[in-house]
Amino acid sequence: MDKYTAPDKPVSDGRLKKKTEAQDRDALLRRAKSRALYLLGDMARTKKQMQEKLSKNYPPDIVDEVIRYLMSLHYIDDRAYAESYIRSKSLSKSHRMIRGELLQKGVEKNVVDEVFQMFSEDSQEDLIRRLIEKRKVDVATASREEMQKLCRYLLGKGFSYEEIRQATGRIREEFEE
Repeated sequence: MDKYTAPDKPVSDGRLKKKTEAQDRDALLRRAKSRALYLLGDMARTKKQMQEKLSKNYPPDIVDEVIRYLMSLHYIDDRAYAESYIRSKSLSKSHRMIRGELLQKGVEKNVVDEVFQMFSEDSQEDLIRRLIEKRKVDVATASREEMQKLCRYLLGKGFSYEEIRQATGRIREEFEE
Protein backbone atom coordinates (compact mmCIF):
# COMPACT_ATOMS: atom_id res chain seq x y z
CA MET A 1 0.00 0.00 0.00
CA ASP A 2 1.41 3.38 -0.96
CA LYS A 3 0.74 6.72 0.72
CA TYR A 4 -1.97 7.73 -1.77
CA THR A 5 -4.35 4.82 -1.25
CA ALA A 6 -6.78 4.56 1.61
CA PRO A 7 -6.01 2.05 4.34
CA ASP A 8 -8.10 -1.14 4.44
CA LYS A 9 -9.34 -0.40 7.93
CA PRO A 10 -10.69 2.92 9.22
CA VAL A 11 -8.39 5.09 11.27
CA SER A 12 -9.44 4.97 14.92
CA ASP A 13 -6.75 7.24 16.22
CA GLY A 14 -8.32 9.99 18.40
CA ARG A 15 -5.52 12.36 17.56
CA LEU A 16 -6.62 12.60 13.96
CA LYS A 17 -10.17 13.43 15.01
CA LYS A 18 -8.94 16.13 17.41
CA LYS A 19 -6.71 17.56 14.73
CA THR A 20 -9.54 17.86 12.20
CA GLU A 21 -11.85 19.41 14.82
CA ALA A 22 -9.17 22.00 15.62
CA GLN A 23 -8.69 22.70 11.93
CA ASP A 24 -12.44 23.06 11.45
CA ARG A 25 -12.64 25.47 14.39
CA ASP A 26 -9.72 27.52 13.05
CA ALA A 27 -11.34 27.69 9.61
CA LEU A 28 -14.65 28.73 11.17
CA LEU A 29 -12.90 31.38 13.26
CA ARG A 30 -11.13 32.75 10.18
CA ARG A 31 -14.43 32.92 8.29
CA ALA A 32 -16.14 34.65 11.22
CA LYS A 33 -13.35 37.23 11.49
CA SER A 34 -13.51 37.82 7.76
CA ARG A 35 -17.28 38.27 7.94
CA ALA A 36 -16.96 40.70 10.85
CA LEU A 37 -14.40 42.80 9.01
CA TYR A 38 -16.64 42.81 5.95
CA LEU A 39 -19.57 44.04 8.08
CA LEU A 40 -17.42 46.78 9.59
CA GLY A 41 -16.38 47.92 6.13
CA ASP A 42 -19.99 48.89 5.54
CA MET A 43 -20.54 50.91 8.71
CA ALA A 44 -19.44 51.16 12.32
CA ARG A 45 -21.26 48.82 14.68
CA THR A 46 -21.69 48.40 18.39
CA LYS A 47 -20.62 45.27 20.22
CA LYS A 48 -24.26 44.17 20.50
CA GLN A 49 -24.96 44.74 16.81
CA MET A 50 -21.92 42.69 15.81
CA GLN A 51 -22.85 39.88 18.21
CA GLU A 52 -26.35 39.76 16.74
CA LYS A 53 -25.06 39.65 13.17
CA LEU A 54 -22.44 36.98 13.81
CA SER A 55 -24.60 34.80 16.06
CA LYS A 56 -26.89 34.07 13.11
CA ASN A 57 -24.17 31.96 11.47
CA TYR A 58 -21.57 31.10 14.10
CA PRO A 59 -21.52 29.40 17.51
CA PRO A 60 -21.30 31.57 20.66
CA ASP A 61 -17.69 30.68 21.48
CA ILE A 62 -16.54 31.76 18.01
CA VAL A 63 -18.60 34.97 18.21
CA ASP A 64 -17.09 35.83 21.60
CA GLU A 65 -13.58 35.27 20.34
CA VAL A 66 -14.17 37.42 17.25
CA ILE A 67 -15.65 40.21 19.39
CA ARG A 68 -12.59 40.12 21.69
CA TYR A 69 -10.35 40.24 18.63
CA LEU A 70 -12.20 43.24 17.15
CA MET A 71 -12.20 45.08 20.47
CA SER A 72 -8.47 44.49 20.94
CA LEU A 73 -7.88 46.21 17.59
CA HIS A 74 -10.40 48.97 18.50
CA TYR A 75 -12.51 48.07 15.47
CA ILE A 76 -15.46 47.91 17.86
CA ASP A 77 -15.59 50.71 20.39
CA ASP A 78 -18.99 51.60 21.81
CA ARG A 79 -17.75 54.91 23.23
CA ALA A 80 -16.35 56.06 19.87
CA TYR A 81 -19.53 54.84 18.18
CA ALA A 82 -21.67 56.88 20.60
CA GLU A 83 -19.54 60.00 20.06
CA SER A 84 -19.82 59.71 16.30
CA TYR A 85 -23.54 58.96 16.45
CA ILE A 86 -24.29 61.93 18.72
CA ARG A 87 -22.19 64.22 16.55
CA SER A 88 -24.03 63.19 13.40
CA LYS A 89 -27.57 63.19 14.82
CA SER A 90 -27.49 66.09 17.27
CA LEU A 91 -28.53 68.67 14.68
CA SER A 92 -31.67 66.83 13.67
CA LYS A 93 -32.91 64.86 16.69
CA SER A 94 -33.55 65.51 20.35
CA HIS A 95 -31.12 64.28 22.95
CA ARG A 96 -33.82 62.02 24.33
CA MET A 97 -34.33 60.32 20.96
CA ILE A 98 -30.59 59.92 20.37
CA ARG A 99 -30.15 58.47 23.86
CA GLY A 100 -32.92 55.95 23.22
CA GLU A 101 -31.47 54.92 19.87
CA LEU A 102 -28.01 54.37 21.36
CA LEU A 103 -29.44 52.28 24.19
CA GLN A 104 -31.39 50.25 21.66
CA LYS A 105 -28.17 49.66 19.70
CA GLY A 106 -26.60 48.18 22.81
CA VAL A 107 -24.44 51.02 24.09
CA GLU A 108 -24.41 50.94 27.89
CA LYS A 109 -26.31 53.70 29.69
CA ASN A 110 -23.27 54.96 31.62
CA VAL A 111 -21.28 55.27 28.36
CA VAL A 112 -24.12 57.23 26.74
CA ASP A 113 -24.35 59.55 29.76
CA GLU A 114 -20.60 60.17 29.79
CA VAL A 115 -20.48 60.92 26.07
CA PHE A 116 -23.42 63.34 26.31
CA GLN A 117 -21.58 65.19 29.08
CA MET A 118 -18.49 65.55 26.88
CA PHE A 119 -20.36 67.46 24.20
CA SER A 120 -21.20 71.08 24.77
CA GLU A 121 -24.90 70.56 24.70
CA ASP A 122 -26.84 72.89 22.51
CA SER A 123 -30.03 73.65 24.30
CA GLN A 124 -33.02 71.78 23.02
CA GLU A 125 -34.69 75.12 22.40
CA ASP A 126 -31.92 76.16 19.99
CA LEU A 127 -32.34 72.90 18.12
CA ILE A 128 -36.12 73.38 17.96
CA ARG A 129 -35.55 76.89 16.59
CA ARG A 130 -33.21 75.56 13.88
CA LEU A 131 -35.72 72.89 12.89
CA ILE A 132 -38.55 75.45 12.74
CA GLU A 133 -36.38 77.69 10.53
CA LYS A 134 -35.59 74.71 8.34
CA ARG A 135 -39.33 74.05 7.92
CA LYS A 136 -39.81 77.74 7.08
CA VAL A 137 -42.72 78.17 9.44
CA ASP A 138 -43.38 81.60 10.92
CA VAL A 139 -44.57 80.67 14.40
CA ALA A 140 -45.92 84.16 15.08
CA THR A 141 -48.28 84.16 12.11
CA ALA A 142 -48.86 80.41 11.57
CA SER A 143 -52.40 79.08 11.49
CA ARG A 144 -53.59 76.48 13.97
CA GLU A 145 -53.23 73.72 11.36
CA GLU A 146 -49.67 74.78 10.52
CA MET A 147 -48.77 74.79 14.21
CA GLN A 148 -50.27 71.33 14.69
CA LYS A 149 -48.28 70.05 11.73
CA LEU A 150 -45.11 71.63 13.09
CA CYS A 151 -45.78 70.18 16.53
CA ARG A 152 -46.23 66.66 15.06
CA TYR A 153 -42.96 67.08 13.16
CA LEU A 154 -41.07 68.12 16.31
CA LEU A 155 -42.69 65.37 18.39
CA GLY A 156 -41.46 62.94 15.73
CA LYS A 157 -37.94 64.28 16.26
CA GLY A 158 -38.20 63.27 19.92
CA PHE A 159 -39.00 66.55 21.65
CA SER A 160 -41.55 66.63 24.43
CA TYR A 161 -44.70 68.67 24.03
CA GLU A 162 -43.55 70.90 26.88
CA GLU A 163 -40.22 71.67 25.16
CA ILE A 164 -42.04 72.53 21.94
CA ARG A 165 -44.59 74.73 23.74
CA GLN A 166 -41.88 76.65 25.60
CA ALA A 167 -39.76 77.21 22.49
CA THR A 168 -42.66 78.36 20.32
CA GLY A 169 -43.89 80.59 23.17
CA ARG A 170 -40.50 82.31 23.41
CA ILE A 171 -40.37 82.77 19.65
CA ARG A 172 -43.80 84.44 19.74
CA GLU A 173 -42.68 86.68 22.63
CA GLU A 174 -39.60 87.76 20.68
CA PHE A 175 -41.74 88.55 17.66
CA GLU A 176 -44.09 90.72 19.72
CA GLU A 177 -41.25 92.76 21.18
